[in-house]
Amino acid sequence: MNIDPVIILIFGVALIILGIVFAFAGRKVWHMLMVLIGALMGGLIGLFIGYYYFSTYGGLVGGIVGSYLGSLIFRYVAESAVPVALAILVFLISYIVLNGNLILCGAIAITVLILAFFIVDVLLSLLTSAIGAILTFFGIIFVGGYYSYPPEELIQLSILVSLLLFVSGLILQMIIAHEERAELKARLTKHKQQ
Repeated sequence: MNIDPVIILIFGVALIILGIVFAFAGRKVWHMLMVLIGALMGGLIGLFIGYYYFSTYGGLVGGIVGSYLGSLIFRYVAESAVPVALAILVFLISYIVLNGNLILCGAIAITVLILAFFIVDVLLSLLTSAIGAILTFFGIIFVGGYYSYPPEELIQLSILVSLLLFVSGLILQMIIAHEERAELKARLTKHKQQ
């Protein structure tokens, strides 16, 4: 592939930066990402409905309203998306392992879904820290490739840095989540006392 090496370097650095952001501030990024996706999807749906049933101006108004509604819906979906995705994954795996026993697979998936809602902060921290580590891994590979690092050393370095980033990002996010829960609990207690 005739790709300019500078583009590979820039792409690698961008992946590393994005990976660090996901590892250390992943829960915030996840919420913003879900709101953005909701706004885009709602805006497109509103635009098409408004344009189809009304006119160009109807499409514009529909796009704005749809974008607002989509961002609101996806803001609340942001946390429930991870437990639901985990339950679906568990259902599919158990369906394969248990040779298609739908009732048992459904029971396992529902149990996982209920339990996952209680540890959603942990799941989000795990997911976003893992995404950050993977992005950083590939970013280091690209940057190291630009500087012609020996492949074996580059892979070892990438794995080491990615693991350190995953663990440190997970710990930091868990501490932040714990502090947020404590702060929310203190506010609720203060509100009840008033």
